[in-house]
This record gives sequence, C-alpha cells and structure tokens, in this order.
Amino acid sequence: AFKVAESITEVVCNVVFYPSMHIVEEINDGDPAKLHRGIRTPVMFVTTRDAPALYSEDGRMYQELLQRNPNDCEYMQQREVKHNFLLRGDCQEPNVLEAIETSLLEAGNFMRKFLWPPPAGANAATLRLMCQEGDHELVHQLLSAGVPAAGRDARDVIGLMPMH
Repeated sequence: AFKVAESITEVVCNVVFYPSMHIVEEINDGDPAKLHRGIRTPVMFVTTRDAPALYSEDGRMYQELLQRNPNDCEYMQQREVKHNFLLRGDCQEPNVLEAIETSLLEAGNFMRKFLWPPPAGANAATLRLMCQEGDHELVHQLLSAGVPAAGRDARDVIGLMPMH
C-alpha cells in the first residue's frame, strides 16, 4: 500500500491493518521505514497486541508519519487479538468479532473524511455558526454530510468545537 501511495497521486489516504514492513526490510536496505518515507497522505495504523514496538503509537514508524500529517494520522490498537485477525481471525474466539467490527468501522470513518468529504467550505466553524444562528436544517445537512460535531476533528482553526 505504501509503495503504491508513493507512486500514484490519486491515493488520498491509507489504512494499514497490522503493519508488517519489518518483514521485508532486507528489500529496503534494512530499513522498514523506507517504504513509507515518500507518503504524504493521511494514514491510519491498526495494530495488535503482538505488533513490534516499531509500530506502536510512540514507535518510530508511526511518529514519522505523524510528523508529516500531524492532524490527519490515526492510531488504533486492538489489544485483545493477534496479528492477522482481520483476514484469518476465528470469529468464535473471544474478542475477535468485536475487534473486526470496531476496526472496520473506525477505518471506514477515517477514510470517509478523505474520500467523501463534506461540502466545499463546510467545516467545524460553519457548523458552529449554524448552531449559534439556530439554522437546524443546515446543521442537520452538515452533520449528515460528515462534518464532525465532536472529537478532535471537530475543532476549527482556533480550536473551538461546534457546540460549546
């Protein structure tokens, strides 16, 4: 995914479930991070309990991505499951089905921000203004279009939330 995202300009975001660049590091001169250094798109890492520290939220790989996209990278750790849970996990095992569902839901929410963005000019500041003015129809339209009402994505450029 990283090599494709580096060479094709149409890629707007990446979701990486249980990253494994360290497995092919010999191809990259012994540096697993070499694969993602050209990436300028937002990235979401979904790791598991047995993921190498390299991919942890404080790990080198994620921190380098975060430096390039400080507001658009996300990290999620599924502590209850092992590597490859999404494709080969046994849904009869405890926590596997829940991890699959929450990971895919969060990945979908992450991609939606970049693949199906709100209308042009519609952001947290617009939503806050419409809340203040009492324009319930436009507030509903903005929320339906994906303008976040809460969380870190809802903050406007000066750090205010739409409904404060």
